[in-house]
Parts: sequence; C-alpha cells; structure tokens
Amino acid sequence: MLMMASISLCVTMLSPNSADLYRELISWQEEMPSDQHEELTWLTTCLDAGIPATPEMEARWRAHTKQPIDLARSASAGDSPDFEHDFKENGFQELVPELSPMMRGSKLLLAAARWEASQGAIEPAIEHIKAASRIGEHIATDKLIINAMVAQGVAGHVVQSIHHLLDCSTPTEAQRQALHQSLERYLTQDPFNVAASMRFEAEIATWSITKHLQLDALPADVTPPQDLMEQFFGVDGLGLDAKPPPELTIGSIRKDLQKLQVAYGQLATLAQSPNQAASITAIKALEQAASEGSHGFFATLLLPAISHVIQKRNERVEDIRDCQIRLTSIMSSRGTGNAAWKWIEAGQLAMQANGPWVDDESATTEIQELLAQAGAMQTASYPEPLNEYLMAIVPWWLPGQEALLDGLFVMLDRSTEAGDAATTDPTLQQLTRIAAALADHPNIASSLLSASITMRLVAPVQAYAKHHLTDPGARSAFDRLLRQLPLRDPAGLQS
Repeated sequence: MLMMASISLCVTMLSPNSADLYRELISWQEEMPSDQHEELTWLTTCLDAGIPATPEMEARWRAHTKQPIDLARSASAGDSPDFEHDFKENGFQELVPELSPMMRGSKLLLAAARWEASQGAIEPAIEHIKAASRIGEHIATDKLIINAMVAQGVAGHVVQSIHHLLDCSTPTEAQRQALHQSLERYLTQDPFNVAASMRFEAEIATWSITKHLQLDALPADVTPPQDLMEQFFGVDGLGLDAKPPPELTIGSIRKDLQKLQVAYGQLATLAQSPNQAASITAIKALEQAASEGSHGFFATLLLPAISHVIQKRNERVEDIRDCQIRLTSIMSSRGTGNAAWKWIEAGQLAMQANGPWVDDESATTEIQELLAQAGAMQTASYPEPLNEYLMAIVPWWLPGQEALLDGLFVMLDRSTEAGDAATTDPTLQQLTRIAAALADHPNIASSLLSASITMRLVAPVQAYAKHHLTDPGARSAFDRLLRQLPLRDPAGLQS
C-alpha cells in the first residue's frame, strides 16, 4: 500500500497541472502590451496565410511566442483541467476567462506548425498540431455551449493545419497515424460535448433561478419580490433587460422551470440522434415553439438557438472524417499534396532569377524539381484570399506565378519550335493545370492571369495537336487535360 501511494504521489508530481498552466497563459495575455498584441496578431496572420516571412519577422514572432507556446504545449500534455468554476453558486454570472487564452495558445501552436511544415520540419509541426488538438479537447471539458463552440473552432483550425502539412510534405505512415489519432479524440458519442453541455446548462438554469428567486423559501401562490425580479431579469442579472409577465408566481415559475428542463433534455437527445438531418428539423421546430411560449417564459429567454451550433458541429465532424480519409488514403496516380504550394515555392525562386529562370542555372534545377513534384500531386488549389485586414487586391504569391509562367512559356516556345514533344507535353500540362487553378481562385487578379495563360496557349496547343496528336488515344487524353479549364468560365472571371 505504501509503495502504491508513493507511486501515485510521484505520478501526481510529474504530471503538469494543466489548469495552473492555462492560468499562466491567461496572465500572459492580460499583461501583453497593446502594441505587442497588434504585432503578434499581424505576424501570426502572415504565417497562417503562408506569406513568406523575413528573418526579422521570424525572429520577432519567435520572441513574442516562446513563452505562450511553451505554456500551451505543457498545459496540453496534462490531464483535463479543473478551473474550479462554481456554477451552482454563481449561475450564468460565472466567468470563463480561460477560453480566450486557450484558443490563442492553440492558434499560436498551429501557426508554428504551419511555418515548420513549410520549412520541412515535419516532426515538430506534428507535435504542435497534436498539442493544439488536445487543447481543443480540454476546452470542451467544461460542459458549456460556448466551450463546445470554441472547441469546434479549434478542431477546424487543426484540420486546416493537417491539410496544409499534407499539401507541402509527405509524412510517414507513423506520422499520419499520429495525426489520425489526434483527430479521433473529437469523434465520441457526443462530439465536443454538445449534448452534455445542454444537460449541464439545464442544471445551471435550475440552480440560478431557484437561488435568485428563492423558489425553495417562498409559497407557491405569492409573487416573487419586485427587487429580486429586477435584479435577476435586469442587465445585472441575465443581462437581457427582460420584462417578466406580471402574472408570474412562485408556483408558475416552478412549472416553467420544469418545462425548460424538458426542453433542454429534448434538445440534448436530438443532438445525439444518429439521424442528424431529421434532428435539425425537429430542433428548429422546438426552437420555434419555445419562442412562441410553448415551453414557458424562461424558455423564451434561456433556451439557446442550438440548431446552428449542432449544424456547425456536424459540419466539423464531416471535416474531421474527410481529413482522416485523406490521411489513410493512397492515391493510385498522383500524390496527396497540393501542387499550388509547389508552384508558389517555384515562383519565389523564379523571381530571384536573372531573366527567365530557364536560362538561370542557379534556379533551373530546383524549380524543375518542384514542378516535377507538383505534377505528381492530385490537388491544385491556391490559398484562399484573406478575410482579415491583410487582404490585398493582388495575392502575395501572384507575382511569383507570373515569373514562373514566363519561364514555362519560354520553355514551351523553344520545345514547340524544335519539335520536342517530350518537353512540350509536360509543359502544356503544367500550364493548363496552373490556368485552371487560377481560374478557380476567387480573385480578379488571379482570373486575369488565368485568362492571359489561356490566350497564350492557343497557338502552341494547335501546333502540338497538329504535329504530335496523331493517335486517337493521345488526342482523347489531351482533350481531358484541356477540360480542366472551366468550360463556361475558363478564366474564372465570374468568381
């Protein structure tokens, strides 16, 4: 017994206290000067978007993030945190200050993972992704709807980071399995504890209303004291500035509270139903009935609009499953990476070349290797435009694509003139895929560049088809290649 107690004590001492570490993360965020906060937000957004960082930007970002990333990783390695919230005493007025810094910590971890993956540091990137995924699980531990929503957001960023890792690298089987398991933690019988949150918030509502309106102390036929009603329903209580009907009595409040608990229970049951399409319809009907007063006065105030939360949860679960499928799938022809990131990397090198990159020996070999890797990849999708203040009319990577395309067209012209089909064919394939990917990108500058490629391809394609596509099978394959361009909007100008 003594030995077992000693071992238990040692384990307790060695395991990090995640709640205390998260509290340190709260202090770090609260003490951060505003100018540092703005700079860190800007730098993190740059990394999230894949915008190339200068050495000075990297140094500043590392200096700002070393402490919070260390804290976030250490906290994520501990058991589920207990922040010792007293919802029974404080009800809906209990604060949850840990949510924002926990979410911030996960975002910094994933930004670091993105940068590391782009630098080829796969193992550190995976460790950061796994840590961020554990933070998402920790957030859902406190069974509140707001926690469930924040945890869904973290999981979404984790999925995006895994896709980025797969776009720019080829993890080993063991690494893919580790990422697969990091997502599996969310796929429980109650993903993100949404149903459990409904049941717990029903308890909070019961505790809060019973305590503040003295339901256990007053007889059923009396009206609650006016000062208690104003205190509970006013801006200092529920924060809704609600006006209860004058006919409310202690007895009617008790009955309304029972109706509220039933409604919460119905929502929780529907949230876990295997038929989610039917559940969403039923939940919306229940919400409508509650808004009309069918579930009592308190339901009109406290019953959350849960259908949106559950719809988002279902979408996130599908995103996670799709990501897991990608991790476990083996492509028969092309690899699982994203060719566009290889083109972007090649474009950055092309911009540094003296003249067309095909004539610069210092750039040609590396760019050709990147193009070969892109040619073996199934997906070709340029990064989405930023929706934040860094959004630009011209995407940051587009000038590099112009430099890359200039070199490709020089190569195409030379191979066409020389009758070199072995070079012409893969060059046409690269140019057509780039044009199609640019057409799919929702930016006018990308669409204009796609249109330019399409116009410049007309003559080389005609010459290639005339002199080299004499076999019906070859013509059919080339036709499939050209059909990658959207037929109704080949340059993507309508997007």
